[in-house]
Amino acid sequence: MNTIDRRICAASFLIALVALTGPSLAQAPRVERLEVIRAGFFVYDPAGARNDQPDAVGGIVIRPTEMRFLAETPAVTASKGTSFGVRFLVVGEPRGADATFRSVWKIPPPGITDPRSGKSYRESAAEFTTQIGTAYLDGYGFNESWEIIKGTWIQQIWHGDRMLLERSFVIR
Repeated sequence: MNTIDRRICAASFLIALVALTGPSLAQAPRVERLEVIRAGFFVYDPAGARNDQPDAVGGIVIRPTEMRFLAETPAVTASKGTSFGVRFLVVGEPRGADATFRSVWKIPPPGITDPRSGKSYRESAAEFTTQIGTAYLDGYGFNESWEIIKGTWIQQIWHGDRMLLERSFVIR
Protein backbone atom coordinates (compact mmCIF):
# COMPACT_ATOMS: atom_id res chain seq x y z
CA MET A 1 0.00 0.00 0.00
CA ASN A 2 1.52 3.32 -1.00
CA THR A 3 1.55 6.52 1.09
CA ILE A 4 -1.49 8.04 -0.64
CA ASP A 5 -3.52 4.86 -0.12
CA ARG A 6 -2.53 4.79 3.56
CA ARG A 7 -3.58 8.45 4.00
CA ILE A 8 -6.92 7.80 2.28
CA CYS A 9 -7.43 4.69 4.42
CA ALA A 10 -6.51 6.60 7.62
CA ALA A 11 -8.77 9.53 6.68
CA SER A 12 -11.64 7.14 5.92
CA PHE A 13 -11.11 5.44 9.28
CA LEU A 14 -11.19 8.77 11.13
CA ILE A 15 -14.32 9.90 9.28
CA ALA A 16 -16.03 6.59 10.12
CA LEU A 17 -14.90 6.83 13.75
CA VAL A 18 -16.28 10.38 14.11
CA ALA A 19 -19.53 9.39 12.39
CA LEU A 20 -20.01 6.43 14.72
CA THR A 21 -19.01 8.17 17.95
CA GLY A 22 -20.24 11.71 17.22
CA PRO A 23 -23.60 11.44 18.97
CA SER A 24 -22.05 9.74 22.00
CA LEU A 25 -19.60 12.61 22.38
CA ALA A 26 -22.47 15.04 22.98
CA GLN A 27 -23.36 15.21 26.64
CA ALA A 28 -26.63 13.49 27.44
CA PRO A 29 -28.88 15.54 29.74
CA ARG A 30 -28.33 14.60 33.40
CA VAL A 31 -30.77 15.76 36.07
CA GLU A 32 -29.17 15.78 39.52
CA ARG A 33 -31.96 17.16 41.68
CA LEU A 34 -34.75 19.71 42.06
CA GLU A 35 -34.21 22.68 44.37
CA VAL A 36 -37.42 24.06 45.89
CA ILE A 37 -37.68 27.82 45.38
CA ARG A 38 -41.14 28.27 46.89
CA ALA A 39 -44.03 26.03 47.91
CA GLY A 40 -47.54 26.83 49.01
CA PHE A 41 -50.83 28.22 47.82
CA PHE A 42 -51.06 30.60 44.88
CA VAL A 43 -53.42 32.42 42.56
CA TYR A 44 -53.09 32.35 38.79
CA ASP A 45 -54.65 33.51 35.56
CA PRO A 46 -56.47 30.43 34.18
CA ALA A 47 -56.13 31.74 30.62
CA GLY A 48 -52.84 29.86 30.14
CA ALA A 49 -52.15 27.05 27.67
CA ARG A 50 -54.27 23.93 28.03
CA ASN A 51 -52.60 20.59 27.35
CA ASP A 52 -54.40 17.29 26.91
CA GLN A 53 -53.22 14.82 29.56
CA PRO A 54 -55.30 11.63 29.72
CA ASP A 55 -54.11 10.72 33.27
CA ALA A 56 -55.01 14.13 34.71
CA VAL A 57 -58.34 14.90 36.36
CA GLY A 58 -60.63 16.15 33.61
CA GLY A 59 -58.08 15.16 30.95
CA ILE A 60 -56.33 18.54 30.74
CA VAL A 61 -53.58 20.53 32.44
CA ILE A 62 -53.45 24.33 32.43
CA ARG A 63 -50.03 26.00 32.26
CA PRO A 64 -50.72 29.51 33.61
CA THR A 65 -48.86 32.53 32.33
CA GLU A 66 -49.34 34.70 35.41
CA MET A 67 -49.20 33.45 39.01
CA ARG A 68 -48.47 34.75 42.50
CA PHE A 69 -47.80 32.81 45.72
CA LEU A 70 -49.92 33.83 48.71
CA ALA A 71 -48.07 35.08 51.80
CA GLU A 72 -50.03 32.70 54.05
CA THR A 73 -51.97 29.46 53.72
CA PRO A 74 -55.66 30.28 53.19
CA ALA A 75 -57.46 30.11 56.53
CA VAL A 76 -60.79 29.29 54.95
CA THR A 77 -62.13 26.12 53.37
CA ALA A 78 -60.84 25.43 49.86
CA SER A 79 -62.98 26.79 47.05
CA LYS A 80 -62.99 26.93 43.28
CA GLY A 81 -59.78 28.75 42.29
CA THR A 82 -57.69 27.44 45.21
CA SER A 83 -54.27 26.38 43.84
CA PHE A 84 -51.18 24.89 45.48
CA GLY A 85 -47.83 23.51 44.43
CA VAL A 86 -44.08 24.02 44.16
CA ARG A 87 -41.79 26.22 42.07
CA PHE A 88 -38.43 24.48 41.68
CA LEU A 89 -35.11 24.79 39.88
CA VAL A 90 -33.91 21.87 37.75
CA VAL A 91 -30.24 21.20 38.63
CA GLY A 92 -28.06 19.21 36.22
CA GLU A 93 -26.03 19.35 33.02
CA PRO A 94 -25.89 20.64 30.38
CA ARG A 95 -27.68 23.87 31.18
CA GLY A 96 -30.56 24.53 28.78
CA ALA A 97 -31.07 20.88 27.79
CA ASP A 98 -34.64 19.56 27.78
CA ALA A 99 -35.64 17.13 30.52
CA THR A 100 -38.99 15.34 30.81
CA PHE A 101 -40.72 14.81 34.16
CA ARG A 102 -43.93 13.26 35.44
CA SER A 103 -46.05 15.09 37.98
CA VAL A 104 -48.23 12.87 40.18
CA TRP A 105 -50.82 14.20 42.61
CA LYS A 106 -52.10 11.66 45.16
CA ILE A 107 -55.70 12.59 45.94
CA PRO A 108 -57.11 11.90 49.43
CA PRO A 109 -59.94 9.35 49.83
CA PRO A 110 -62.49 8.94 48.44
CA GLY A 111 -60.88 10.52 45.36
CA ILE A 112 -62.49 12.63 42.65
CA THR A 113 -65.27 11.60 40.30
CA ASP A 114 -65.73 13.66 37.15
CA PRO A 115 -69.53 14.15 36.86
CA ARG A 116 -69.31 14.52 33.07
CA SER A 117 -67.45 11.27 32.35
CA GLY A 118 -68.13 9.30 35.53
CA LYS A 119 -64.39 8.54 35.72
CA SER A 120 -62.93 8.33 39.24
CA TYR A 121 -59.40 9.45 40.15
CA ARG A 122 -57.19 8.62 43.14
CA GLU A 123 -54.32 10.41 41.45
CA SER A 124 -53.82 12.98 38.73
CA ALA A 125 -50.70 12.65 36.57
CA ALA A 126 -49.17 14.60 33.70
CA GLU A 127 -45.87 14.74 31.85
CA PHE A 128 -44.04 17.98 31.19
CA THR A 129 -40.74 19.08 29.69
CA THR A 130 -38.61 21.94 30.94
CA GLN A 131 -34.97 22.94 30.68
CA ILE A 132 -32.10 22.19 33.03
CA GLY A 133 -31.14 25.38 34.88
CA THR A 134 -34.61 26.92 34.72
CA ALA A 135 -37.38 27.36 37.26
CA TYR A 136 -40.71 25.58 36.79
CA LEU A 137 -44.02 25.65 38.66
CA ASP A 138 -46.00 22.45 39.15
CA GLY A 139 -49.29 22.85 40.94
CA TYR A 140 -52.86 21.71 41.24
CA GLY A 141 -55.82 24.06 41.01
CA PHE A 142 -59.47 23.47 41.75
CA ASN A 143 -61.05 24.59 38.49
CA GLU A 144 -64.38 22.95 39.32
CA SER A 145 -66.11 22.66 42.69
CA TRP A 146 -66.42 18.85 42.29
CA GLU A 147 -62.59 18.59 42.38
CA ILE A 148 -62.34 19.83 45.96
CA ILE A 149 -61.45 16.94 48.26
CA LYS A 150 -60.45 17.75 51.83
CA GLY A 151 -57.45 16.01 53.33
CA THR A 152 -53.76 15.65 52.57
CA TRP A 153 -52.78 15.92 48.90
CA ILE A 154 -49.33 14.57 48.03
CA GLN A 155 -47.33 15.98 45.13
CA GLN A 156 -44.53 13.95 43.54
CA ILE A 157 -42.18 14.86 40.68
CA TRP A 158 -40.51 11.97 38.89
CA HIS A 159 -37.67 11.88 36.36
CA GLY A 160 -37.70 8.41 34.85
CA ASP A 161 -37.84 5.99 37.78
CA ARG A 162 -36.42 8.52 40.29
CA MET A 163 -38.72 10.52 42.57
CA LEU A 164 -37.01 13.89 42.95
CA LEU A 165 -39.60 15.75 44.99
CA GLU A 166 -42.44 14.91 47.36
CA ARG A 167 -44.52 17.49 49.18
CA SER A 168 -47.86 17.41 51.00
CA PHE A 169 -50.59 20.04 51.18
CA VAL A 170 -53.49 19.99 53.64
CA ILE A 171 -56.79 21.04 52.11
CA ARG A 172 -59.49 22.13 54.58
